[in-house]
Amino acid sequence: MIRPVRQTLPILLLLVMLGLAIAGGRDKIPTFDDSPVDRFGPLGPGEVAILFGGDTNLGGSTPVKAKFKQEGHDWMSRKMAATIESADAVAFVANLEVPITKERRKGKGVGNWSYNMSPKMVDGLTAAGITHVGLANNHMLDRSRKGMLDTFQHLEKAKIPYTGAGRNLAHARKPLIIDAGGTRVAIVAGMETFKQKVDADWGATDDRSGVLFFDEASIPASIAAAKAEADLVVAFPHWGRNYQHRLKGTQQGMAKWLVQAGVDAIVGHHNHAAQGYWARDGVPVLWSLGNLFFGTQGRFGHDKMQPGYGLLARMVIKDKAIDRIELMPMRINNRLQDYQPRPMERTEADAVLIGLARRYAPKNVRVEARDAGVPVENPYFSIDERGVGVFRAAKPKAKAKQPGGPKGH
Repeated sequence: MIRPVRQTLPILLLLVMLGLAIAGGRDKIPTFDDSPVDRFGPLGPGEVAILFGGDTNLGGSTPVKAKFKQEGHDWMSRKMAATIESADAVAFVANLEVPITKERRKGKGVGNWSYNMSPKMVDGLTAAGITHVGLANNHMLDRSRKGMLDTFQHLEKAKIPYTGAGRNLAHARKPLIIDAGGTRVAIVAGMETFKQKVDADWGATDDRSGVLFFDEASIPASIAAAKAEADLVVAFPHWGRNYQHRLKGTQQGMAKWLVQAGVDAIVGHHNHAAQGYWARDGVPVLWSLGNLFFGTQGRFGHDKMQPGYGLLARMVIKDKAIDRIELMPMRINNRLQDYQPRPMERTEADAVLIGLARRYAPKNVRVEARDAGVPVENPYFSIDERGVGVFRAAKPKAKAKQPGGPKGH
């Protein structure tokens, strides 16, 4: 079994974590506990799980590539291997935020940072346990359409299904279909309509390859196509603003359209760092998982952002419904973790989970922490005995009808 290597973070990092946890309330600071939060609990009878991870790029800088060559393709994911295995999931879905290609020429509409990943590193995806990927993101055409088409070929050769980009619109819209113990789960990846990418014609059309954009016009058809093939539909949007806690209005709007279209859950990414989670009209929304395995240093600590953590999300399905989503925080700041994300100790994990829950909870729901950092259970969020966050989206209750007729005067 792979055990996480403990790493002492700067005092400032711990203070920021604890500050997130107690912000907005007068609860006691959680008791210090250095036991690792590194295992999901066993699934119950009739339960099946799908694991979700965030932004993934096994390319990156020359030292990172050299380390892969020296240590093996499982080097970056090694500290999380036992945690991923403990999820006991039928599938592990991640946002692949890099084209797999030898092409070096940049495409149109590329920003300040652009990437490509060696075809040899596809083995790194499978070594990490990743079985399915979303491709709707703002780096998929970093090496032009040729780089994206190369990506399709390499993933198909490795038998890694993908969604969110394709050789035409119908292909880009084609969902992942995962059999979760007899429940068919469709996962559809789509990207916010970032102006730079729209202007550069990154979007797939009936006769052009590209990514799938999510907007008010396209979402109903994309979700309807997925619903026709599955019992449950999970949207996997690439949205928001990098390294920011605050939600963009476009995220709020897109979540509204996705819920109206009938999705059963929303699992977001792009931010490179974890945003929070809560329900919208009874549908669970994870705004951003943050990075999973990413081969650049990142810009954590800037723009009042947290020092660098992400989330693994285990979606537990039972009786053809989403019973809960379990959240495992992980350290992802490569300046501190040397490109090997790893689990947290209990005190830090409590602070992250409670801080994120409080930041995004409705104003009428209070997440109160006990001394041990475990929140008082409510219909939405708690922390289990292993230190794993447990998030449920309670369906809004219909108002009870008043007995009898109208009152007399």
